[in-house]
Amino acid sequence: MDYVEDTIHNTIASRCLFSRDDRIGVGCSGGKDSTVLLSVLMKLGYNVTALAVDEGIAGYRDASLASLKEYCASNRLPLKTLSFAEVSGITLDAHAAVKKPACTGCGKMRRHLLNRLGHGFDAVAVGHNLDDEAQGILMNLLRNQIAKLSATGPVAGITEVAGFVRRVKPLYFVTEKQVMAYAVLIGLPVSFDECPYARYSYRAQVRDALNDLEAVQAGAKRRIVEWFMRVKPKLMEAMKKEAGAPISADQVSEFLRASGVNA
Repeated sequence: MDYVEDTIHNTIASRCLFSRDDRIGVGCSGGKDSTVLLSVLMKLGYNVTALAVDEGIAGYRDASLASLKEYCASNRLPLKTLSFAEVSGITLDAHAAVKKPACTGCGKMRRHLLNRLGHGFDAVAVGHNLDDEAQGILMNLLRNQIAKLSATGPVAGITEVAGFVRRVKPLYFVTEKQVMAYAVLIGLPVSFDECPYARYSYRAQVRDALNDLEAVQAGAKRRIVEWFMRVKPKLMEAMKKEAGAPISADQVSEFLRASGVNA
């Protein structure tokens, strides 16, 4: 447990993610990563509020959000929520019935809604762990998406953009196994279930390939992340002029169009 807490503390300090005086919104789903992050930040004494996006996935998100609400209530933590249906009028289930795979549209909408919830906070912390980041790095490399690659890291984005709340990743150097072990050891009420749509995603394919590689080359995921951190400064400098705006209201219209709804 000490390793996970110390790694999160050191990442916050060494990467200047936020300060003791900042108000931190924590993107939460009720899953292991975000709940561990929320728990550790609370233990370390930060001023945190849970921010939850409800995509509208029957039998999955409703269950995990119920666990999150119970956890926040028992720890007297404030919780803010916003749903796809509130903003766009449709759920992800309805969107997925028309547009497959659902993950691309979902990811954009989630970031947009989390940014909305994050207004008024100094930073939004998300529970992306080392495994997630290794997957993202490899996905962007394989797709030759250098701009997206440049924007990843402990602090997301290339430049500060008006209207975009700073997004940070305190779990950046903590592996998925370490997160799972921490959650089990302290008895967090979290869901370990995978999103039913994730199994069809490109990320799932990359995840499985990386897990196979890790099995024969222990530490491969960490080395991918360490390599990226070495080259990131040069990538950021090269891409600053091409940096785009954050996920905007246009993403809601795109989500609706893909669902067959006139925006």
